[in-house]
Amino acid sequence: MAQKILRDDIEEIPDVNTWAKKLGISTRWLSKIMKEEYGASPKKLLRMRRYESIRDCIDRDLEMTGFCIAIESGLKDEHALYKFLSTHYNTGLKKLRREIWAEKLGEEAAIYLPNTDIE
Repeated sequence: MAQKILRDDIEEIPDVNTWAKKLGISTRWLSKIMKEEYGASPKKLLRMRRYESIRDCIDRDLEMTGFCIAIESGLKDEHALYKFLSTHYNTGLKKLRREIWAEKLGEEAAIYLPNTDIE
């Protein structure tokens, strides 16, 4: 149930407190459940799901703006997106786009992609 809400409503869940409220339980109880079921804290699971959401957005539309990606992923703006990616995944939006392009088109084809300025 908790993972389904996180998966379906990521854009409405900015933090663990909000996630717990949506479930109608305390953050302490959410933490206990997540650690028992998934072996990770709710904060870590939220971070992982947000990253998946960012990758999904880029995968759907390689030219989606940073602002749109941020909003769909539950971040407040582009600045929050850049900070999230650099802090937690040591990458930037441009680098992440290139990685996804390489995965979709193959490593060899990615070399020939235009060097886009889309951030």
